[in-house]
Amino acid sequence: RKEMKATLFFFAFAFICLAFVPIRPVRSESIEVFLMTHSHDDVGWIWPWEQYYSSQVRSILDSVMDALDGHPDRKFNQVEVAFFRRWWSEIDSDQKARVKRIIAAGQIEFNVGGITMNDESTTTFNEEINQMTNGADWLYQNLGVKPKATWHIDPFGHSKATASLWAQMGFDSWTLNRIPYYIKDWMKANKGLEFVWRGSSSLGVQSEIFAHVLDTFYSTPGELVLPSNGQFDVAKQADAAVNMIKLRSSWYKHKKLLIPFGNDFDHTGAVQDYNNMDKLINYINSKESQYGVKIHYSFLSEYVKAVHALNITWDVFEGDFFPYNDGPDSFWSGYYTSRPWFKIYLRQCDSFLALAEILLTQSSLNSTQLVDADSKINQLRMATSRATHHDAVSGTETAETNKDYISSLDEGMKAATQVVQKIIQSLSGSSSPSSTTRYSVSNPLGWRRQQVVSILSQSKNAIVTDALGKPVKSQVNPVPNYSKVGAPYRLYFYVDIAPLSTSLFNIRWSNSSLSKSVKISAATPESVTNGAITLSFDRSNGKLTSIENSQEGKKISASFDFVQYNSAVATMGQSSGAYIFRPVTDTIFKLGNSDSQQNVEYINLYGSYSNPFAFAIAYAGGLYKDSTSVTINQMTTSKFHAAVSRVDAASGWGSGVEVDYNVFDDFPLKNQLPAVNYALGKFNVGTQQSVRVQFSSATKSRNGGKFNKAPVVILTVQTSTTQYISASLASVDSNGFSANLMSIKPKTWTNSDQVVLNWFAVDAGEFQTNGEAFLRAGVVNIAENPKGLPYANLYFHGAASPKGLTLATVNGGPNNQGSTFVTNLNFRNATCFGAVVRRVGTETKFNAATLHYLVLPRLAVTERVSETVSNIVIDGPLVKEVQQTYAENYVQTFVLYNAPGIASSYAEVISEVGPLNQQGKELVTRLTTSMKTEGTLYTDDNGLEIMQRQFSRVSEELQAGNYFPMVQRSYVRDASTGTQLTLLSDATHGVASLNPGQVEVMLHRRCMRDDGRGVGEPHDDTTPIRPSILLSLAGNDQGAVASRYLSTLQQFPPQIVPVSFSGGNNFVPKISSLPSNVNLLTFRNFRGGILLRLQHIYAKGEHSTLSKPVTIDIGTLFKSKISSIVEMNLNANTPYSEMSKNRLIFNTKVAPNPQTPIPLNGNVLTIQPMEIRTFIVKTN
Repeated sequence: RKEMKATLFFFAFAFICLAFVPIRPVRSESIEVFLMTHSHDDVGWIWPWEQYYSSQVRSILDSVMDALDGHPDRKFNQVEVAFFRRWWSEIDSDQKARVKRIIAAGQIEFNVGGITMNDESTTTFNEEINQMTNGADWLYQNLGVKPKATWHIDPFGHSKATASLWAQMGFDSWTLNRIPYYIKDWMKANKGLEFVWRGSSSLGVQSEIFAHVLDTFYSTPGELVLPSNGQFDVAKQADAAVNMIKLRSSWYKHKKLLIPFGNDFDHTGAVQDYNNMDKLINYINSKESQYGVKIHYSFLSEYVKAVHALNITWDVFEGDFFPYNDGPDSFWSGYYTSRPWFKIYLRQCDSFLALAEILLTQSSLNSTQLVDADSKINQLRMATSRATHHDAVSGTETAETNKDYISSLDEGMKAATQVVQKIIQSLSGSSSPSSTTRYSVSNPLGWRRQQVVSILSQSKNAIVTDALGKPVKSQVNPVPNYSKVGAPYRLYFYVDIAPLSTSLFNIRWSNSSLSKSVKISAATPESVTNGAITLSFDRSNGKLTSIENSQEGKKISASFDFVQYNSAVATMGQSSGAYIFRPVTDTIFKLGNSDSQQNVEYINLYGSYSNPFAFAIAYAGGLYKDSTSVTINQMTTSKFHAAVSRVDAASGWGSGVEVDYNVFDDFPLKNQLPAVNYALGKFNVGTQQSVRVQFSSATKSRNGGKFNKAPVVILTVQTSTTQYISASLASVDSNGFSANLMSIKPKTWTNSDQVVLNWFAVDAGEFQTNGEAFLRAGVVNIAENPKGLPYANLYFHGAASPKGLTLATVNGGPNNQGSTFVTNLNFRNATCFGAVVRRVGTETKFNAATLHYLVLPRLAVTERVSETVSNIVIDGPLVKEVQQTYAENYVQTFVLYNAPGIASSYAEVISEVGPLNQQGKELVTRLTTSMKTEGTLYTDDNGLEIMQRQFSRVSEELQAGNYFPMVQRSYVRDASTGTQLTLLSDATHGVASLNPGQVEVMLHRRCMRDDGRGVGEPHDDTTPIRPSILLSLAGNDQGAVASRYLSTLQQFPPQIVPVSFSGGNNFVPKISSLPSNVNLLTFRNFRGGILLRLQHIYAKGEHSTLSKPVTIDIGTLFKSKISSIVEMNLNANTPYSEMSKNRLIFNTKVAPNPQTPIPLNGNVLTIQPMEIRTFIVKTN
């Protein structure tokens, strides 16, 4: 699978090494190996899930049952209910009886128990709960089993919120795998692979779960991979296996060791697999006294119970593992955005499913009709559940598989819509067909809704009336240019809907001109306001300049822009693709094999420069005496050649040599780092070999080239022809510098070669912001070679950066008069760089000298889609729009609503983009503000927990390594003004704050290459999309209301459904509206009752008043009297009292921070911050 080639190579190498290590008897306690047999079966990835089932999974399950039957010591761990459910539907009664007998014998354990192994970064907590509930219910209803452990080993990073959800579902443990490689390495070295994960600071111990990180991967170790024919040297195999076991055991705090026995779609030949493993197990166990190892088949839960019995006190972890990276330049932060249309559609389907579930509970269908309706809604339940798979909503599946997911959702939506339409007509009391256009608008939440909704229109005008024929406020606007929505107009109308109710609306279309109350202008306005929110614009370029909330007394400078990254391709190392986001930084060019010289033709620049300065240095990793020179030649505004030459006696190099370069018109960080004094210039050398340059001749500078003391100076030679010329400093003072130049080949140059010396002078020191901008410059001494050789190696700590571009120039100084030096890098990491320094043109040693170095960030190259926008302003009584066109297929619309309450407290920003203008582009909408955010960004984990993200400068990839999933919201704060700027999203995107006061949201991606993680095709998504972001500017309290309450309104919008009946009444159930801090999360038919979930939407301390416990009477949510109410665990397969009594609790080094749920008092519930309380309610 994604890492299998590398994994198998590693295991093969390890097997060879370990096979020859002698085994010595041990007298201490034996290592107990829990061998966990499994098959990781993706519910869709390269192929659609049904194709996987028919070609592989059916055979796996058949074979596993044959292997288990009659062999009571053998065990198997099953995860994906989607496949088991599918298989169960086609086996006969005898086979089902055999399966139940094997389960009863304790040979099959279900782990996780969801329909699939869901993604953890792009799913909402509600989607996770639903798919887990659907799987758990099927397992209990058909097999009577309740999973106790989770095997969640393939999602690409793991979330804190999921830890909380798993704990509330009653799981004892969570086995995970994909965490950043450097964290896993640290854990192994420090015996930290197991810990207690606290998923919620508000819930404390309720949200804690024991976590086990797989030390290597979820596949069978190479030492346990046995030939399918059963022919192997068992003694030799056992020796290698035992050495592997002892190595892995050393990474844990105890002598219990969990080892996986399986892989992707493994054990199609399970009988032979078990036979082979039996042979090895029996041999090792027969020599336990010699090996100090005993091994047996195991369930995951058995391992966890054994570790729990050791009574160890564990560390507590309260973070998450995003972004995941499996290498220094391989951050899996692209999939947060991949296939954005599908992400949006899944969120819409889940919202509609919530309505369908509610209406089914309200219907008066007879038992036969109810079964049929539930079956149709179940199509949508299963389709949305499968779509949460970690290779589905993530966007990391093939295009073919993506189409299959969409087709399933389409079918589910069609079936559920039929049920919804039928129930709405029944609830309205109408039986007459309608000849006019009618729509129902349903509220799936437990709060009253007052807001503006919209539908597409082919007509310029419309009159909207309610069920009683009374006029309803409405407005028709033309859609933006280049919109792909399929209609020329959009009808807005106002709705006021009670909790869980449905209202009917009549629409009479007209092709008369637009209403006179709607004013349309092509002139950029100075500002647009709805009385609460004011947006101001720059009339010269049409773009946003400020946002103001007059109700909150908050105003910030702000600009929005469409910006595109360029996707890296394989020639630059790791490619950007479906999983991985890796933008071009325009600073590395990898050389192929070469002889002593190479002229690299046309290194293309991303973007165009008017009068570029170019600086370059060679990097030859690990080569301690090879010296390589770089000369820039044939420089244009968009590309250049690089003349690269070995200058030592040897010739040629391998493929590890790079040209590191930076090109700019002016110091790129001059605005972010105003304290840096710098000067940039070009000196026409002519035919001189020694030159003197004054800083006052600078073309670009901060202070006219004036320095208080000698600065750091970096040099690079530029020519108009192919020349190999090196330059080094001879002296530097506060006024200027002297330099020597020497030609490597040919030995001289002429005026026609137009030799120019690019120079960059900058104050020594370290300068940085709380974002990607930093600069480190200094001078370090170079000692002469003790053997009298003409080169020296230098290693300098404290001046490098993992993603920094290090430029260096030698200053020979007075001890090396007339000498020219070449330097290139040969080592770099987060804290250190290494360099080789060589005196050119002689084999004699040089005297002590100094090295001037400059470290700059490798900033990703971005391009604005357009410097200016054309605006269409629509000013109406209900809606105000500013439609901004950047270019064809790049449109952004600001929308302000005139409606009571919270509906007028935000601006909606709708982006209509795609297809992107070419492959290799990754589009973001970037919001740059005047806020002092100190490099801190807040994002949500699955729409539940809030995570504080601090910009990390130690990331190997400054951009991709600081991207995080925004499932529902992100925000930044300015503590100096008490201001919060919140962005609410209707689907998951990647989000980052790369500079103070800045937030960018990735909208769409078109990559040129596959990223090598298994999907096997470029992520070239040309689908047009229309994502929506709600923008709120407020103080901290109202910021929390936007983050929680407004976000919930956005996630579950009023559902607009066309209906075909006339007459009828609105349906308004006689129930009470919930408090604004309690959300009706679930309301569905379930096991003869109603499955009810209530959620306190605020965390502790998040809001001054709304973060407190609140008491409600559950009886007010039902029109009939409650006859019984049972509190359940979160996935509703176990009574809460049973779950809390039987769940394993692990000792921790941190106070439990308890928030004990307050027991139900009759029907009265007191719900506390962040609690989700689950009940099965039956009524009379």
